[in-house]
Amino acid sequence: MIKLVIHKTCPTSLKVMLFLKERGLLRDVEIIDAEEDPFKAIQLGVLSVPAIFVDEKIVAMGPVDFESLNDRLSGKKIYAENINAKYGLKQTFIAILDSLGTASWVYFREDIKDILEYRALVEPAIGIVDWEESKKESYLKEVYDYFLSKKNMFMKTYSTYFFKNFTKNFIREQYWLHGIWPDENVFNIYTLEVFTHWLILRSAIGRIGMKMDALKDPRKKELAEKAYNGVKERFNSILKEVKKEAEYVEEMQRKLEMT
Repeated sequence: MIKLVIHKTCPTSLKVMLFLKERGLLRDVEIIDAEEDPFKAIQLGVLSVPAIFVDEKIVAMGPVDFESLNDRLSGKKIYAENINAKYGLKQTFIAILDSLGTASWVYFREDIKDILEYRALVEPAIGIVDWEESKKESYLKEVYDYFLSKKNMFMKTYSTYFFKNFTKNFIREQYWLHGIWPDENVFNIYTLEVFTHWLILRSAIGRIGMKMDALKDPRKKELAEKAYNGVKERFNSILKEVKKEAEYVEEMQRKLEMT
């Protein structure tokens, strides 16, 4: 049995649906639209889409390895072996940066401990879903220890990826809100304070996870300013990318309707 949590604006969600449809499986899939049924998605532990469950076991959330998914649907177990902590940390960051919520959470907290405890996200990302529980715990501790030993380097190295994530999602949401593509005049409305408020709230569900101290804490204020300037600097180049993505989404939607 396959259960799929999607959002219709998510390119990867649509790609997964087309992947399943081409294999004649989509008609038997339970599809949960996270826009229409958000609390059903939350009940399943899903905070990033697409999320794929096979026989009640989560096998992907956010990024999808289609080769592994195909193997899984063929009845194979996906058992990663001989993977070191560096690999696990890299895969964890790929998953984190796939979602605005997890990216903004990690960016302001400068820590991944809570994310590593969010096993529904990291286990599929790393490929350890089928491991024994004790082995998972031991390995994830190694990943966290490795992160702590390289923390400053990792946060600096990945800063440009955080800013790209923020910029893409900021542009997307302006488009969805107004129905027209924004230009740089949007920053006349989204001052540093307003932008920071938006970014912090996007890492929370209601007040769950909300930490509204970014402009009082000197370090968090510095991070907010860097993010704001990073988004402004990348705005025009990433606007072109997001427009192409919107065309791709429309194309995928048409394919799903036609096939």
